[in-house]
Amino acid sequence: VVPENGESVVQFEWAPNGLSLACTFGVNGSSVYVATPDGNSVDLIRTLAGAVTLFDWNSTSTHFAYHDRAAGALYLANGIAATDSLLTGIYGGFGRVRFNPDGQEIAFTRGNGDSLFVTSTTLTDTRQIEPELGFFQINTVTWSPDGTQIALRASYPGGQRLYTFLRDGSDRQRHFAGELLSGISADIEWSAGGVSVIERLTSGALAAEEIGAGTFRLLTDEDEFADGVTFSPERSRVAYQGFDQDGTSTLMVADIEGGEPTELAEFEAGTNATRTEWSGDGNWILYWRVVNNQKQLFSIRPDGSGLRVVSGELVPGGNVRDGRESSFP
Repeated sequence: VVPENGESVVQFEWAPNGLSLACTFGVNGSSVYVATPDGNSVDLIRTLAGAVTLFDWNSTSTHFAYHDRAAGALYLANGIAATDSLLTGIYGGFGRVRFNPDGQEIAFTRGNGDSLFVTSTTLTDTRQIEPELGFFQINTVTWSPDGTQIALRASYPGGQRLYTFLRDGSDRQRHFAGELLSGISADIEWSAGGVSVIERLTSGALAAEEIGAGTFRLLTDEDEFADGVTFSPERSRVAYQGFDQDGTSTLMVADIEGGEPTELAEFEAGTNATRTEWSGDGNWILYWRVVNNQKQLFSIRPDGSGLRVVSGELVPGGNVRDGRESSFP
């Protein structure tokens, strides 16, 4: 898939149905395209002055969002019509831009992350959602599996707090881990059953907070720093790279309901995995093995079996997205 002017690809995101790709081309990825995997259709949506960050598509494969990093604007793109609309001119890049499960609404922050907005893909029924007074930044946001609730983590002086809301912004609840722990970072994600929110603690360990129960439990070793965290499509498992203090690391899979994590691959200090990606059916995990900034692509089953070399040569870059609903490879 190459645009007419021959620019190089910088970033791409598959639509969930596997029939379209959002792509950025150019030196800084400043041209946004939507394309079909066969290369027969490559439509320019917009060319910008600076770099662009693509976000995920919605579940119905009709829309995706992207951030014009130079101007600070956030756009909602229609991948079918190859058009876009401005969501906000002052998106600060804080928090994740997230579509709800039915694909009809999008949540995003603006400015320095001091406001969370939810709007429909038709840009109607926009509403503002805020935690309690005194916060200074919303760091990340996620929807419950049924799309009826939103969880967000907000920074306060001395720490961070976890909140849940109904989708209209009502029924605000502050949860236990946000009061107990400080410095919690990285993304949060709702579990498949809608009873837990998964988060990374100050130590780097992954934990599941039981919403409404006021307790949390560790999913990973307390002394292990979990990086590159990705959730399986059904959100019942999580893949991550666990780093030890000596610099060695292990690619692992943990069950959100508990149990001993499964070890997939070990890496010496200076060698690691990056861009971990689940296949659409959750039966395979793709990862790049990185050695001295050179990458090699592998696939493996979540139980540690079936290791395969996808790309036999070390390459000086690389990005991977599985756009198929069936097993990979």
